[in-house]
Amino acid sequence: MYAMDAFQNVISSCQYLLENDFHVAGPMYRRIVTSIVTMYGRPFHNNYGVGKLEAGLVPTEYKQLHDQIIHERDKTHAHTDASGLNTRVGNANQVRLLRVKDGFKWVTCTYLPYDHGDLRNICRLCEVLVEKLNDETDKYEKRCIEVIKALPEGEYILSLDEKADNIFIKVPSVLPPPDNIELTPIE
Repeated sequence: MYAMDAFQNVISSCQYLLENDFHVAGPMYRRIVTSIVTMYGRPFHNNYGVGKLEAGLVPTEYKQLHDQIIHERDKTHAHTDASGLNTRVGNANQVRLLRVKDGFKWVTCTYLPYDHGDLRNICRLCEVLVEKLNDETDKYEKRCIEVIKALPEGEYILSLDEKADNIFIKVPSVLPPPDNIELTPIE
């Protein structure tokens, strides 16, 4: 569920950039690309109590793109290693000074440009991963459908404690009313 949410957010962010005329030096470009790269990488890194996805889930034709995104995440976006990615204009984590006639400006983190094709490939990679994870979610739902059917109406969290007696724990509601969300029917 965490991974599907991350990949769906990546898809939405890529689509936003594709639908809006963006420029690599634009005010939101770096923020959105950082979001894309960090959200994409989150499921592939250890998450306490949740675990991680194995890179083997990534289809062979997307392996190079996956490795690039993970490396960029680890060296530039989620961490600021002095030995960041090597780009055509130098280290991605370099600090530059722009000196002009009347002053100067410090500039950090060289932008790593993604073009429309790159964003479409990232989007497609995440769509493929969501499809694979949907299959796993469907299998999980089938295993616990009888428990779900027996639950009274309300809102529950999924217990991550493997030793817990109940896999669903009733909590106060914070989600929107059912008429505003897509429901999976119980058969």
